[in-house]
Amino acid sequence: MLLNLQGERRVTGGMGSSRRRRRSARLHHVLVTLLARAATAPAATLPPGFGETRALAERLFTAHLLAFELTSLLLLVAVVGAVALSRR
Repeated sequence: MLLNLQGERRVTGGMGSSRRRRRSARLHHVLVTLLARAATAPAATLPPGFGETRALAERLFTAHLLAFELTSLLLLVAVVGAVALSRR
């Protein structure tokens, strides 16, 4: 403990240390195996144009225009409110 005025007792070795080493080795083996399998997995194929900003902008400003405008208005009100509260 940080404020303990008495000396600290540290336990080294003992029955738990070999058990901990075995558990640690098993965990290491499992993690390495999972990472190796993940690295060799085939990559997903994406349609052409996936993730482009043009497609996102078209979708945002046509199908979701009202939601986009309401969100921007809400954010503007939040910023103005934060500035007003910080000036008090």
